[in-house]
Amino acid sequence: MNKIHVLIVDDQRLFSESLANIIRNRAPDIEVMGVVVNAKVSIEYIQEYGVPDIILMDIRMPVMNGVEGTKIIKRLYPSVKIMMLTTFDDDEYVADAIKYGAIGYLLKDMPPDELIASIHAVNGGTFQMSPSIARRLVQIRTSKIAEKSETEPQDLPDWFRALRVRERELLLLLCQGYSNKDISEQLNLAEQTVKNYVSHIYEVMGVDNRYSALKMALKENLTGPW
Repeated sequence: MNKIHVLIVDDQRLFSESLANIIRNRAPDIEVMGVVVNAKVSIEYIQEYGVPDIILMDIRMPVMNGVEGTKIIKRLYPSVKIMMLTTFDDDEYVADAIKYGAIGYLLKDMPPDELIASIHAVNGGTFQMSPSIARRLVQIRTSKIAEKSETEPQDLPDWFRALRVRERELLLLLCQGYSNKDISEQLNLAEQTVKNYVSHIYEVMGVDNRYSALKMALKENLTGPW
């Protein structure tokens, strides 16, 4: 069995060591390579011991924070998948971390089994985000859009104009972290209908997964409302 190699980066040693023990005890297919105290040390660790598959990265750390670390690590080691861990669902660094290549953004108080499932999902290339963080991200972007619209008109990209009203609604819910099942309940649609809509949205946007769609929507400041 090929193990998933994980590096934990967090300045709160009690949390990071507890997390390492949880992973070791509950996930035999995940190997914790090491535990370090900030992003700067993580770069030095990688240079000495090798590149992990996944980094579990805290946001707020001394010396070098998680966002700056993500930016540097993704530039040096593009294959590394970085999952951001935060204590607060209103963390203002969410958008920057995603912009620099983070493929997960999760709360530290999530159940251990859900975190392990997220590690497996991220290793397979699936973007992971706690729903409350996704909703906060939309609120932040909405506020910025409102500020911008007071001073200049907002130009909509061609792909967005090509989406129907219902598809724009679905895109907003996707950006908020809702699953296809959640969206079907929110909009009173069959789940297969939602899947069909999502497939068409991806086709129009020229992407093939939720993470890429979210990044494109963020880049264009199109995470709602419209």
